[in-house]
Amino acid sequence: LHPLPPMSSRMSAWRDAVLSRSGKSIAEQRDANPRAAGHATPTIVAGDFNISPHCRMFQHMAETADLFDAAGSFTHTFPDTPIGRL
Repeated sequence: LHPLPPMSSRMSAWRDAVLSRSGKSIAEQRDANPRAAGHATPTIVAGDFNISPHCRMFQHMAETADLFDAAGSFTHTFPDTPIGRL
């Protein structure tokens, strides 16, 4: 996934809608696949979400799709170096 960055309220609303639809779509596809029922088949969702893992919409998508955060506490956001020290 790579929704647009939330540079305006319109783009933010679009990004939130993409994340919401994505969570529902992931859950529907998993439910429609008998091999994936009960998480027997892993579901991997990757991308530049243009959102922090602490954001309400990201958490909503993860909960809707019943995803597990494999990164745990290991996360990076841009920039990953202190400002002024590149």
